[in-house]
Amino acid sequence: MPQPSLSCPNCSNPITLRAAEQTEAVGCETCGSLMHFKDDSEPMVVGRTEMIIPPYIPLGARGTIRGQALEMIGYLRKAITVDGIVYDWTEYLLTGKDGVIRWMSEDNGHWTYMTQIDTKPENVKRGRQPIYLYEDKQYKHFQTIKPKITQVVGEMYWPAEIGETTDISEYIAPPHLLSRATLGTSRSRQRKETWYFGRYMERSEVVKGFDLKEPLPEKVGIASSQPSPYGQGGKKARSFIGFLFLILIVLQLGFISTSGKDNPVFDQLMRFDDAQETKTYVTDTFLLLGHDSNVVIEASTNLDNQWMFFSMLMVNDETGEAYDFAWEVNYYHGVSGGESWVEGNKKSEITIPSVPSGRYYLLVEPQSDTKQAGYTLTVYRNVPGWTNFFLALAVLVIMGIVILIRIGMFENRRWMDSDHPITFE
Repeated sequence: MPQPSLSCPNCSNPITLRAAEQTEAVGCETCGSLMHFKDDSEPMVVGRTEMIIPPYIPLGARGTIRGQALEMIGYLRKAITVDGIVYDWTEYLLTGKDGVIRWMSEDNGHWTYMTQIDTKPENVKRGRQPIYLYEDKQYKHFQTIKPKITQVVGEMYWPAEIGETTDISEYIAPPHLLSRATLGTSRSRQRKETWYFGRYMERSEVVKGFDLKEPLPEKVGIASSQPSPYGQGGKKARSFIGFLFLILIVLQLGFISTSGKDNPVFDQLMRFDDAQETKTYVTDTFLLLGHDSNVVIEASTNLDNQWMFFSMLMVNDETGEAYDFAWEVNYYHGVSGGESWVEGNKKSEITIPSVPSGRYYLLVEPQSDTKQAGYTLTVYRNVPGWTNFFLALAVLVIMGIVILIRIGMFENRRWMDSDHPITFE
């Protein structure tokens, strides 16, 4: 069935009416003339757009947005002036097979899909920054503005006028928003409050939905309802860091559960005797298997208010390659001022990193302030340490701090131009 049409009274441009039953005003996309319909009479020119800015979605374009088949029937430009600077944007009117009018707005490359709602949101907090509740979600007041219409092209479902103003209050819960529109003073006798529910859209969704051939403009700045890349309130970022922390804990517990500390590869009782002429001792050989990994050598002593210093070589029995290291074990205790005290430990260990597999022995040269002492040398292979764990944990903490800072910067930029900018006083 052919759609009704009319000729522009000013330039005779044919105008197709795609929502004729609802149309009360129509703007000519050729000459900018704005016409109103009254009863069944011919349309009457009531104004004119001085400069027509072409839309990114052409009149009559058909597409699918959020599963709804839609047709673009008209668009208008709105503007506000702040500190002498004009900020303008485009609003598109769309109609579906159900006859419901929907909106899409584009502002600095950011897109929002809007539908009118019949249920008035509940005002749950008044004051300087009111909060409204809608479908179990709270929306904070972002800004209240009074834009005026500067351009009308295509069909409008009310008698729109050039210069017409509307009071707009915007409440956000990214990626959603609520918008309360109240007709301005120029139509005060018909003053009416209307609520709209919106959701932020990515440009790719608009391009795909209408199969647009020309690229849409890049985003500039942060939109009021633009979702944070870190999730609402940083939830996505916190979940990611929590997930990494959980993996870190699981890995560390896994390393501990397979720790070489449970299965020593060598254990030998030794004895230090200061009366012996030779103070160098050679242990039995022991086998280190597997890939290159650490070796932990533990010395357990029977020291009592004494110290013992170990100078050692761990020698590969096949290649002669040696690892040189030394450390001290000391243990002291007593009573001072009526209180007991303890210093040191009878047991101590040293770690040698990245030792290849092979057969080894220890060359031990102990020193001590006691004449005789017994000690046991125990060798462990592939013992998980806590150093890497705490380094990884530190990285996660730093990541968390950096992300928190970036979340703060993102939200600061979002609220910068609102009625409630974030301050750090």
